[in-house]
Amino acid sequence: MSFSFFVCSFLLDTCGRCGKTNPPGEEDIVPWVFCPLCEEWFHCTCEQWDHSGEEEEFTCERCRAIQDRIMRRMANEA
Repeated sequence: MSFSFFVCSFLLDTCGRCGKTNPPGEEDIVPWVFCPLCEEWFHCTCEQWDHSGEEEEFTCERCRAIQDRIMRRMANEA
C-alpha cells in the first residue's frame, strides 16, 4: 500500500474539498493527503482523515462514494 501525505501547504494550490489553500480557521502549515484515484490533494482535516501512523492508501470521500455506487451496481447485476 502507498502512503501519500504532505505537510507544506505553500507548495500546493487548493484543497479538492474546500477549495482553499488552508482549511477554514487555519493559518499555519497543515497536513495534506493525496487521492490517487482523482489525483487531487486534500487537507487531512477537510477529509477528516487521521494521518497518525497507519500506512494505508487514502481515498477521498468523493471517490469512495463513486466506488460504493459501482460496487452496489455490480452486486445488483450479479
